[in-house]
Amino acid sequence: MYVITARLAPTIPGSPPLDTERLHSSLTAFKGSISVGHAYIRRDDGGISLVLYLIGADLPQAENGARALLQEALANDAGLAGWVVAHCGADLISLAMDTLLWADPSTDT
Repeated sequence: MYVITARLAPTIPGSPPLDTERLHSSLTAFKGSISVGHAYIRRDDGGISLVLYLIGADLPQAENGARALLQEALANDAGLAGWVVAHCGADLISLAMDTLLWADPSTDT
């Protein structure tokens, strides 16, 4: 399972509010090369933040799949119109997890 963070932004100020329940349903119903194990979605004044827990073959597939999945959901559902993917990636989460999980304790100082 891979953790991907994403940010959705309105295409223009004053765009209609995004229906987060509809977005959640769209993401978790998707069946393809990746699947969404869980999606956390939070709305704030500037947009929508997401944390996606994806099941995929590897990290690049998860990152690319998450972006494609979000773009597809926004493009194909009229209820999600007026929003774009502003950010989507694993960021430093994978590096931090690698450090925590694979660090050799004998080399710690």
